[in-house]
Amino acid sequence: MFQDDLLSWLIDEAQGEDAKLDNIAMRVLFINFVTMHNTAMVSLIGDIPCAFLMFEPRLYQVSCLILQLVPSI
Repeated sequence: MFQDDLLSWLIDEAQGEDAKLDNIAMRVLFINFVTMHNTAMVSLIGDIPCAFLMFEPRLYQVSCLILQLVPSI
């Protein structure tokens, strides 16, 4: 039975030193690490514009309060 997944592909294609269990496990861990951090970065980049939209009204409110407290500015 043919399985179409990363682990099966790594095991089938590995040759020589790459076919050792430790090397295959390290490759799977590395791929998991990279995909996790890639997802986090995409999420962070998507959240940056939302942060500006969220903080802009607060910034306006704070600046109005500062102008009321210190009218010489």
